[in-house]
Amino acid sequence: RHQVEFADSVKFAPHVVLFMLGTNDSKERHWLGAAAFREKLLSLLNSYSDLPTKPVIFIAAPPPALPLPTDKNARKLHPSMLGGINASIIAEDIKKVLMEFVVSSEGAAMNVVPHLIDVFSVFSDVKDIAFANSAVESGEASTKILAFKRVRRWLHDGVHPSIAGHQLIAKTFCRSTCPEAEC
Repeated sequence: RHQVEFADSVKFAPHVVLFMLGTNDSKERHWLGAAAFREKLLSLLNSYSDLPTKPVIFIAAPPPALPLPTDKNARKLHPSMLGGINASIIAEDIKKVLMEFVVSSEGAAMNVVPHLIDVFSVFSDVKDIAFANSAVESGEASTKILAFKRVRRWLHDGVHPSIAGHQLIAKTFCRSTCPEAEC
């Protein structure tokens, strides 16, 4: 909220606002728990819901983060491989907070109820990523290497979307914000 881009976006007086939140919030240095995340979310959204334009607000749950093996044996997968991004906080806490917020009285109290775009589930349903999630649990190194080669098609480093990943996000946004459009 202390950045020039934030101030500019509020001054712009938008009619539609779309956020995809949570990936960087999951880092240990930022994560203060689900309650603190919810509070910051409410404060951020109030900055827009209080605008005279009363914009339609969409909140997108981020794609999953998947640790990629850095060695041929892929024996150890550690959150530090994701630049400090915590995959389990995204999967278990952030997605839950965003989903609960949209259906809670907190959202209704804003006079503008945000709409959820579940990018996390869309990515989780992609066969390559579903396969990678099961490979992490299997513990077998060769399976992990194959799985993460497939993941790179969608998340080139396990966190940041590739071109195909960005296309999937764009289609998801399009279908969620303009259901009548061909996406």
